[in-house]
Amino acid sequence: MSTHHQSLDIPPTSVSSSSSRLFSNASNIAITGGQFTTVEPNMHGHSSDLQRYGLELLLKNISHGALYDAAERGDPPRCHPGTRTAVLQQIMEWIKAPEHLRKVVIWLYGPAGCGKTSIAQTIAEMFAKEGLLGASFFFGRAIVGRNDLSQFAATLAYQLMQPSPEIKEILLRTIEDDPLIFSRSLEVQMQLLVVEPLKSIQLPVSSPPRVILIDGVDECGPDGEAQTRLLNVLGVAAASLQHIPIIFLITSRPEAPVRFKFNTEPLQDLAQSIILNDYYRPDDDIRLYLKENFANNTFHQQYIKFPSEWPSDDAIEQLVAKSSGQFIVAATVVKFVNSPRHNPVDRLSAILGMTGGGSENPFATLDAMYSIILSEVHDIQRVLQVMTLLILGTNYSDILTTGVISHLLHCNILEVLIDMHSLLLVPPTHDSESVLLIHHLQLCDFLMDQSRSRQYFIDVNKGHTFLCQCWLDVILQLPLPKSPLNLQMCIQQFAFHCEESSNANIANQLETFSLLTASEKIDNPKDLYGDQWGIFFKIAEKHGGPDVLLRFEDELYMFFISRLHAYTPSLQPLIPALFCLPNRQELVVLLIRLDAVEFDGLRSSLLMLYDSHAQEGLEKEDSQYFFHNLFMQRQSSARNSEIDLQKSYEALAKVFIERLWSTLQ
Repeated sequence: MSTHHQSLDIPPTSVSSSSSRLFSNASNIAITGGQFTTVEPNMHGHSSDLQRYGLELLLKNISHGALYDAAERGDPPRCHPGTRTAVLQQIMEWIKAPEHLRKVVIWLYGPAGCGKTSIAQTIAEMFAKEGLLGASFFFGRAIVGRNDLSQFAATLAYQLMQPSPEIKEILLRTIEDDPLIFSRSLEVQMQLLVVEPLKSIQLPVSSPPRVILIDGVDECGPDGEAQTRLLNVLGVAAASLQHIPIIFLITSRPEAPVRFKFNTEPLQDLAQSIILNDYYRPDDDIRLYLKENFANNTFHQQYIKFPSEWPSDDAIEQLVAKSSGQFIVAATVVKFVNSPRHNPVDRLSAILGMTGGGSENPFATLDAMYSIILSEVHDIQRVLQVMTLLILGTNYSDILTTGVISHLLHCNILEVLIDMHSLLLVPPTHDSESVLLIHHLQLCDFLMDQSRSRQYFIDVNKGHTFLCQCWLDVILQLPLPKSPLNLQMCIQQFAFHCEESSNANIANQLETFSLLTASEKIDNPKDLYGDQWGIFFKIAEKHGGPDVLLRFEDELYMFFISRLHAYTPSLQPLIPALFCLPNRQELVVLLIRLDAVEFDGLRSSLLMLYDSHAQEGLEKEDSQYFFHNLFMQRQSSARNSEIDLQKSYEALAKVFIERLWSTLQ
């Protein structure tokens, strides 16, 4: 009897590399019947997950409000139709010039208020419509996320990848390879996230150039150091990309650090500059802007009968002269005159009738106009308090919503600012979560210069003292119903203004403050044991004197003991002894460094060692050694392993028991 085998020949091309490994080193293969299933790894799905992860990382590190069309910027300033045509045409011609005639950087600069941001916004919108806007970043001095360099490179990279799958693939692969890229230096981020992707796609030189627009370099960082660093990075990037159709359009005031960088290599050779001066005939543009904005005041035309020729040509010419080429003056005049709450004829007469001028102060006209506006404010003292907060609270400007300011100053801030819409960006009446913004920085300069603002002058030292008291009042009133303020936030700001105020004023504030009173508002031990309480001890040591420091130590220690008792009733027999312990200062130093987790560990250790002492007793230890050892350990490292922390708890607990037992005996 013979058996017939039906052989199946499998062509090599039909077997995947993974399948063929099953038959390696085999010969004369005969496969009869059966079914084979090849499972391939889903590399595409894995890649998609990595790309999604890379995109999520990127989105977490961009400044959403810095884009030209960001919702955060509201209705941004742009060139009024028919104005700025000469300078816009000049910029367009330079950008679209043949490759051998154009520079890789254009620097547009001019004094504050001359309209640089309006021009930048208009250019961004024009090139976006043509598909030639590569990226934009609008700096804002008082706006978190737009006033430093932490998110600059990532924001540019995100925009550059939007129209380009090639750049997107390169960029996301870079992030996948180095998920910590956003913690690297600005120089490294610009090279890997912006320069390398642009160089990799090899755009033809003949392609229309893409514009990377950066507005307000002078508003980056608190001083010239950040501006210098930014221009260093941009200079290196521009030099690397000068043979690629990319153009950087940069705007700024002519501040000293910025001028210096554009007058030295590499930007000196890479850039061409445009200064916004009389060459571009700003008076003609301002005249057109004023005429059309007054003529289009349709709101008042429904209720008021205007004079037949209002405003007169003479009035317009006076306003043009007062503007001195600064669009910010004209824009402020229009907002002031067209206020829906006032008669525009009367408001314009007030502006035209004001005095001011002279060569000594280039902002004399603007100052006189500020004085006119402030003179018509109903509650000027409250408004100046708001301005004090906005000017001196720049380190926490991102939390200064209308709701926070209302709680802090005990008023309805939107009602207080009803007459300030021509100078401030005030949110709608129903919006309590928007941040309050000043339209332009000259107002701050005006208010802080007594020779210019006179009765509206804001004294810096008195301002910090006032805000110190405001934050202290809120601390003592917490918790406030429907308030976004919390204890940690209030303590940080109170401490900030204490540090900025004079010694005498700080001492007065500390005399009225009680840690024990504030602690009564705390439900969670975590709110007590943290750096915010250490702030008070630092201030008291420096400014408050020994009496205040001793009182703070006693109050904190008493609260610690009461909290220990509340959380661990079984330790009640030790409470009297705890209040009698000598030399508590070292213990207080340690207590102000304990957070909630460590508090629980300390409490558990105390309970455990107390029980064991009652049963078996403990070895004698040198208490000073334990305090010194633990103090030095916490000074050198805020966090160690859990084992080291437990040793610290036990060491501190032993000191407790040692002192307690000696007291009880």
